[in-house]
Amino acid sequence: MRIAIGGISHESSTFATVPTRLDDFKLRSGAAGPELLERFEGTKTPIGGFIDAARVANYELAPTTFASATPGGPVTAEATEVLTGQLVDGLKAALADGPLDGVMLALHGAMVSDLDDDGESYIIRKVREVVGPDLPLIVELDLHGNITQEMVDLVSMPVAYDEYPHNDPYERGYEIGLLMPKIVRGGAKPTPALVKIPLISSLQRQHSYAEPMLSVKHLARDMENERGVLNVSYLPGFAWADIAPNNFSIIVTTDDDPAQARRLASQLADYIWSRRDEFIAKPVSVDEAVLHAMQAPEGPIVLADIGDNPGGGAPADGTVLLEALLRLGATNAVAVPINDPESVERAFAAGAGNPVSLHLGAKVDTFHGTPLDVSGCVVR
Repeated sequence: MRIAIGGISHESSTFATVPTRLDDFKLRSGAAGPELLERFEGTKTPIGGFIDAARVANYELAPTTFASATPGGPVTAEATEVLTGQLVDGLKAALADGPLDGVMLALHGAMVSDLDDDGESYIIRKVREVVGPDLPLIVELDLHGNITQEMVDLVSMPVAYDEYPHNDPYERGYEIGLLMPKIVRGGAKPTPALVKIPLISSLQRQHSYAEPMLSVKHLARDMENERGVLNVSYLPGFAWADIAPNNFSIIVTTDDDPAQARRLASQLADYIWSRRDEFIAKPVSVDEAVLHAMQAPEGPIVLADIGDNPGGGAPADGTVLLEALLRLGATNAVAVPINDPESVERAFAAGAGNPVSLHLGAKVDTFHGTPLDVSGCVVR
């Protein structure tokens, strides 16, 4: 049994004004051929899970290529074509060395490309052109994937993270690595069913260790214990992608039983819909939050501007919270981070221990406040 592994992963915000280019993938992580196994062996990553499962289940891996970039704007056409081409070339090289019994890919689910809003389907279509329509293909997805029917139809089965914050990419990779022998050796016939829910969940309500997601997770795990069920995935989606498939997705994969898959996916979707109001966050105003923090008897108090989250593709140069802290007279407060290379250069020019005046932040786009004129001392 010989299985090819690889992947391309990106979470794309269509509101971000800076595109994700090929060089951005080179900055974060990338590996090809044997280096892929060397780099990811022993790591708590999807690829690391593939590697460990293959060792336990005693089958050979054919490494292709893997690339990922920090969340940002849509992936350029050049980057999409080059990276997908490298993955495809890796598969062709693997096939030249001998037949493949399957493919396991670490993707994301929320990649938007200049070539296709559904970046994952673009990648998988190119993969299918090389390996054919019937070779077992399992993909790992982030819980924040925006899923299309085309993507589900192109693969044997998708498996998404269970947890947010994401502490189980390795475990899901390991799960996929053990599911593959069930298909190749055991004759399992995955039949996935996708149900879309007309709901865009607030990020603050997706925490899988608290309600309402905790009960969703428990119900999904109960369903996975039902005879014939291979996987149950629930994906609240990535809200900062203004594309058609942006909503809550349920994917249930059974062993050669489409009716069972559809029944369970609909059951889980109905349960989520019955609690839909709980998936909507009700944040307070910035001033109210700052005043509450200033009046709190104990600290620290963390005020998180989730709309300027670099982990979601934003520039991390927002000034809205800092403006309120200054205007309302807050003391003993820290604002971090503000991504502003121009201000960094001015601070270096002033030197440690010296005063500096800055036109600070909010220079990348118009979504995150306006630049603030501030003065201070360069500590170090």
